[in-house]
Amino acid sequence: MLGYFNDAVRAVALKRPDATASVIPFVCAAGVRQQLPEGVYQLIDIVGQDSGRAMVPGDRVTLDTADPMWRTTSGEVSAEAYLYNPALPQYFMLYPGVAEGVTLEMAVSLYPVEVTLEELDEEDPVAMAISDIFINPVVDWCLYRAFSKDAPGQDDNLAKQHLQNYNDAMGIKNNVDKAGVKAKAVRAAGQTGVAP
Repeated sequence: MLGYFNDAVRAVALKRPDATASVIPFVCAAGVRQQLPEGVYQLIDIVGQDSGRAMVPGDRVTLDTADPMWRTTSGEVSAEAYLYNPALPQYFMLYPGVAEGVTLEMAVSLYPVEVTLEELDEEDPVAMAISDIFINPVVDWCLYRAFSKDAPGQDDNLAKQHLQNYNDAMGIKNNVDKAGVKAKAVRAAGQTGVAP
């Protein structure tokens, strides 16, 4: 069950990066391209920098159009904007490029710390690596995995119910939900004569 628990915490963190959110200081390398520190899953926001200057999310296409050489900048004491692509979660870019040592304050999602058997103690319970508000989805994920196991006690119906409970709590729509919405739209279009 401990493996299921760790899987559940990771599943929640994957769908809800705010579940493992933390604000950390980050010391920049020189230039535009920056790499998130070890243990950080993804960038949520940059909330400040040591210069005090406000920084906003930027758009690469806009920067490329306005200043095609912006990636070659370096040495600034503060940045105006940051660019982040969730498809490349370990990297972000600053505009203009900064000097080494500029410090940012970043909201990030941390990789959940895995709980081991050695850490379990009845007198000193281990804190979850995610916010306690996610305890119900974690329990449902564990029960889904337990009832799905090919062993005595397996119950596909209970497994499906707990998976549905997890999905509902996490705001995940399944394919049946999506198909139902599309079918309703098609029926409505047929009744009104207007395509969805």
